[in-house]
Amino acid sequence: MQPMSSQSQRLFHSNRRSMSYGNRRLRRHIYDAFLLGMLSFLLLGNGGLFAGEDIPKDHYQVAWDEVSEFLRQREYGSAAAKLDSLAKEQDLRNYGTQVEADRKAIHQLLVLERIVLEQAAQLEPGSSIEISGIEYTLVRYEKSTRSDALILKSKSLGRETKKSIVDLPAGTWVELAELDLVSLESPELTLGIFLTFDRIADRKAARKLFNEAAATGEDVSVWLTRLEAAEKQLAVAGKPGKGDDPIVGKWDGQIGPRGGVQATYHFQKKGTGMITVDPKVLATLKPSPGQTLQQFETAKRLFQLVRFSWDKKEDGTYRVTLKDGLGTFDGLILEGDQLQHPGDTRKFVRQVQR
Repeated sequence: MQPMSSQSQRLFHSNRRSMSYGNRRLRRHIYDAFLLGMLSFLLLGNGGLFAGEDIPKDHYQVAWDEVSEFLRQREYGSAAAKLDSLAKEQDLRNYGTQVEADRKAIHQLLVLERIVLEQAAQLEPGSSIEISGIEYTLVRYEKSTRSDALILKSKSLGRETKKSIVDLPAGTWVELAELDLVSLESPELTLGIFLTFDRIADRKAARKLFNEAAATGEDVSVWLTRLEAAEKQLAVAGKPGKGDDPIVGKWDGQIGPRGGVQATYHFQKKGTGMITVDPKVLATLKPSPGQTLQQFETAKRLFQLVRFSWDKKEDGTYRVTLKDGLGTFDGLILEGDQLQHPGDTRKFVRQVQR
């Protein structure tokens, strides 16, 4: 064999380098394609980590969401029936321990409801009861096939009002229940569950009760997990129900101090609102003693449109915050077609359709 010429050797080495580079590049393409394929599979493909349809679901959590909706409405008998029905399904046959624990919890909520009704019925006529910060005097307890009720007389307004037991604020239920806690097997746990899922929940108080239950030896891990899930859901969705809230609509009221200017409060969906004053009313206004003409005109312009925000608090009362630092109404109580501030003669009256 003839030895290679220097030119052939250079060409050989060049081709070898070229082939080596090409092979490395090809291997790199194959490696990148493999990684990309694996990434697509893991993230998006069938059974992938983020595949929307194939993420393993906790079947019991789906069932519990349905049951807890009845708890929110204080329909504990329906909640128990729903749980019994769902527990028979194939997907839930491996959750027997949790089903039994939840069945026991719902039974205790039924006991809580019975205690509340019994204690309300035992209140003496003339006794005082505070509901959402307003002091009432009990006139009588009224039994009904639909829902027993308390006939109350407001101490500040002097007028009677009817409040169904089932619609009393969660705080009032807790106060009535505390008169007979011995009837509950696990008072702190039961009250914590009630305040977690009630339609007017008080999850801060619920967490405190769960911690107290844990201190007595109760296993509250599942309930704390559910409490945290409810808190996260509320944080994501915002306070629900504002669009359907009974406060939404037009209300006759006042702006300014007592005896102030007649105005219309427009409570809008999503917690916003505005106050308008009829131009005819504005035309009749006159400067107050000591008020300069410039101050008076500024006030008139301000009264033409005032914006506010509103929210429903966990105790069932409302808070209205006027924009531009004009003040806040806190603790407003809705009773029928009237919105009243405790201890204040001012009130809002719902406008009839005109």
